[in-house]
Amino acid sequence: MEAATGPLKPDRFVGIFYFLWHNNRGGQSPHWNGPYDISRILAKDPGALSNPDSPYWGPIGAYHYWGEPLYGYYLSTDPWVLRRHAQLLADAGIDTLIFDTTNALTYREVYLELCQVFAAIRAEGGRTPQLSFMVNTKAGETAEQLFREFYEPGLHPDLWFRWQGKPLLLCDPEQASPRLREFFTLRRAHWPFTMVNTPYAWHWEAAYPQPYGYTDAPEVPEQVNVSVAQNLRRSDGKVTNMSSGEARGRSFHDGRFDAAPGAVNHGYNFEEQWQRAFELDPPFVMVTGWNEWIAGRWGQPDGPLVFVDQFDQECSRDIEPVKGNHGDNYYWQLIANVRRFNGAPALPVASRPTTIDLALGFDQWAGVQPDYLDHQGETAVRNYDGAAGLHYLNRTGRHDLLLARVARDQDRV
Repeated sequence: MEAATGPLKPDRFVGIFYFLWHNNRGGQSPHWNGPYDISRILAKDPGALSNPDSPYWGPIGAYHYWGEPLYGYYLSTDPWVLRRHAQLLADAGIDTLIFDTTNALTYREVYLELCQVFAAIRAEGGRTPQLSFMVNTKAGETAEQLFREFYEPGLHPDLWFRWQGKPLLLCDPEQASPRLREFFTLRRAHWPFTMVNTPYAWHWEAAYPQPYGYTDAPEVPEQVNVSVAQNLRRSDGKVTNMSSGEARGRSFHDGRFDAAPGAVNHGYNFEEQWQRAFELDPPFVMVTGWNEWIAGRWGQPDGPLVFVDQFDQECSRDIEPVKGNHGDNYYWQLIANVRRFNGAPALPVASRPTTIDLALGFDQWAGVQPDYLDHQGETAVRNYDGAAGLHYLNRTGRHDLLLARVARDQDRV
């Protein structure tokens, strides 16, 4: 692994856009058990895309999923799901979650539950990413609320992601109070209306080849974004809707949409964006994103359907595994590219051949290496509400295996 990626680079960091907004216990579709799901709607009514009056669509403003997450239509406070997110993202090498609080909502109940789960994992000896926030609408007020309710009381300081010695907050410094400018390292969140390199501003989405954020030296990148897909027009990179038919979906690369069968499964757009990150080699990469999943239905009742940020498998940008479709392809692609960016430790050397007598005790395993480690708590019961009136119950966990070793001799493994 080290030969392919180079050794670990201590000055490289990766954050991922993370969404706290799956807290809608209502919004159930009258046509099936669960929420409005565009993949289900188009399966039931292939002509629904051109028919805003199809009975399968939810009303104007209703949230629609583009597909079903692997763990179901979960609520963001589900501790079973939060534990798995922590495990998956820590294993992928993600240093920090970047919470989307750009719409002047902080989701305090959700992020505190996440912190409780992450703290429990760390107390057990496990690993989790740290966390930070991104604000935009009413940026100063939202930042003050986050400071007052989370940072000022000193809640979970070991989970604060720090940049240049202070907690990182993506907030326009001009809208921040003096005490916030003193407490945080601030970077403005740059929206993709202009594709330019930006001083003291970080990008959360951009067209390839992506511009970057910098500090004092315009020629030295500090941060670049890598996104799975973009609600940017194929022709000129201008902002559009994911449902427009012109967005740069998962299959977009080399300046065009790839219509080859199965192209959506291969992550061509995501890979192209990563190549730009490798070329720039900044200390920080922000990945968009992990678990957005939903978008509101907008537009006039008798007009075209409008879904701005998510729409279908092609025009969506989540990495979290999905049921069916591309499965966990994008998660493994994330792992591979984070390792290429960060480097990787050398693989441990296997110990010499050892004959194990199953009738004897465990002491004979003392010198067998390497250790294969797994996460603690994977057999916990899941018993929690989901979105749109659903409930998830899983009692199938049995043996929580934490460590395995493999011995070999000339006859047996």
